[in-house]
Amino acid sequence: MAVDWVGYELHPETPPGGVPLSEWLPNAEAMRGYVQSFAASFGIDGVVPPRVLASSRRFHAAAQYARDAGRLDGFRAAAFDA
Repeated sequence: MAVDWVGYELHPETPPGGVPLSEWLPNAEAMRGYVQSFAASFGIDGVVPPRVLASSRRFHAAAQYARDAGRLDGFRAAAFDA
């Protein structure tokens, strides 16, 4: 079965430099602490949740470029690993 990956920008209004997560979540620091403790419960230490909601527009443009070049699978794998 073939999978056709389709990009979807969750927050297209996010500016290129991103937005502080605290502007989107009223308890951003509590969320960061929860993510770290949740990861630690699985033995994963050193998780650093982002402080900024990043714009994904350039990523989507790069993914489309990779798709047009026939290299989407490699790009997608590398991007998800990053």
